[in-house]
This record gives sequence, structure tokens and C-alpha cells, in this order.
Amino acid sequence: MSVNVKIKTWNSNTANKHRMIKTKAILTAIIVFMSVFPAAGESLNLYLQNDSKILKPNHNTDRHYTNGFKLAWVTKTPDWQLLDYFGGWAFASGAEPLRESGVYIAQDLYTPDYIDMPNMRPTPDMKYNAWLYGGFFNVRSNSEKLEYIELNMGVIGPSALGESIQKPVHEITGSPKPIGWDEQLSDEFAINLDYYIRQKLTDAYELFGYDFDILADYGLTVGSVFRHAEAGMLMRLGIIKPGELGPGRYRLPIDGTAATSKSSSYLFGRISGRGVEHNRFLTGLKEEPLTAQAQLGIVINIKDFDIKYSQTFFTDQYENQHAKDSIASLTVSWNF
Repeated sequence: MSVNVKIKTWNSNTANKHRMIKTKAILTAIIVFMSVFPAAGESLNLYLQNDSKILKPNHNTDRHYTNGFKLAWVTKTPDWQLLDYFGGWAFASGAEPLRESGVYIAQDLYTPDYIDMPNMRPTPDMKYNAWLYGGFFNVRSNSEKLEYIELNMGVIGPSALGESIQKPVHEITGSPKPIGWDEQLSDEFAINLDYYIRQKLTDAYELFGYDFDILADYGLTVGSVFRHAEAGMLMRLGIIKPGELGPGRYRLPIDGTAATSKSSSYLFGRISGRGVEHNRFLTGLKEEPLTAQAQLGIVINIKDFDIKYSQTFFTDQYENQHAKDSIASLTVSWNF
């Protein structure tokens, strides 16, 4: 009996050591990749998403896509010839676009409902999963249109450190203790390619004494994590900087600003629909082929800082889903 216990303990410790080695290798690769950018940047952006009462006291869900963290650095595009071929298909006509590039590191967490009470969980339901990844994106934009292309790579599974992050955070915040991380997917390489376009549908005109305009965005995501097509409409009301095509969001971390020093502060609303072919985090569930989401938020500019807050509400992501999900987003951007 004692021999079996020792063997199991040794196997567990060895697996943890190998997992930490893989995670450190991934983080090192991301940091090295970020270091090739010039020192003079344009903006540093911190994105937080969470579905608990910490960021979303009006609709505390704490399930499914439950937390996202992203740190993105946007800079004027380095003088790399490769970038002449990386995107740029959307500007056959119109003003010559400006170009920016960025890198980021991110982690997303997924959980079932009733994270501390497995016997209360509905059937079917999502499993615990984590995704640790880094990405590079290139943006071309003028005052009317923004083109965004991104390549990201990372790991899904224990090496993504979901359990190591969630449990201490829940203990510090007094949140329920998550039970069931041993059911997550095994380690696997993850890669995705995103391509999106956002463009103005109307020029800004005065409404209630403020600027009002409407934009459209549409695009495609392909890879091992997600495969879907998406289209949406964005409405903004407030003080809008000429040439700004924001707000950026977690999956599109750029505003495409191509203009003046005028500060932007406004309310916004976005609705979108998505045709889904694959979602790795819905493994074992029957995905809904058509989904939608509605987002409401505010953007405030204070000197060199932009603060953005929003809440997004989702339709069912899989068949027989027992309750609707939502998430809150907080972004702080430092422009320098």
C-alpha cells in the first residue's frame, strides 16, 4: 500500500514539474517574441473580463466563460517587409491607411455551473478548462475603415494554469471553492487566426447635443480553438474623436485611431450574430449553430488614459443550456 502511494505521489510530482516546464517555455517564447518590438510604443492595454459580482454585481453568474485576462502592447508597425503582405486587402480604394501592430499575452477560464457543488450541476454542462496563449496582430485603418488580422498560439489544458490561478483568487476574494479541475482537457497545442473588418456606416451627426454614428464589423475565426463567422453593428453616442473606430474589445484589442488629439468619451451598444462550426470548450456538448450577443458600455478618456466598461449578454451556446450567460469587461489603456 505504501509503495503504491509513493509511486502515485512521485508520478503526480513529476507530472507537475513537466507541466511547469511546458508553461515556462510558452511564457518565455511569448516574452521573447514581444521583445523584438521597438522600445517606443503607442499604448499598453489591460483587459479584464469576469462574470462574478466583482465586475458584474447586477447579474452574478460565475459559470461557463468566467474570466479573461489580456495584456496587449500596440506600437507603430516595425519596418518589416513581411508586414506588407500581412493583411491590407480591404483598402483597394480610399485614403492611405495607417498601420499599427501589437502583441499580447492572455488567459481564459471556463467552468461548469455551481463550481463548489458538483451534485447541483445540470446535465449537460461545460467542463473546467483553461487557455493560455499569446498573439500578434496587425491593423490597417483610415478614418472610415479598420482591417484587423491576428495569429495566436498557446496551450489548452493543465499547463494553462487555470486551477493554479482560479483557486487562490477565489480564496482571496471569498468566492466559492472550485471543484472538478481534474476533469479538464489534457494538454494540447492551440492555434487560431482571426480576420475582422470594422467600417463606418454613417458619418457622425448631432443627436441630443452629442455625436452619434453607426459602424459595422464582420469577420472570420479559424483554428483549433474556435471556427466561426461573425457580423455585428455598433452605435455610439457622446464625444467621438474624428477617425476613431473604437471601442476595442477583448477579441479586437484596437481602436484604429487615425486622427486628432480630441478626447473621446461616449456610450456605446453593439449587437452581433455568429455562425458557429467549432468551439473547443463545448467538447461533449451539442453546439448551437447560430448565436447572438448584445453589449452595452461606456468609454471615458482622462488625459493619456482610456477607461472602458461594458457588459455583454449571450444567447444559449449549446443545446439544453439551462441559463443565460453574461460577462463584464474592464479595459484600461495608457497611451504614450
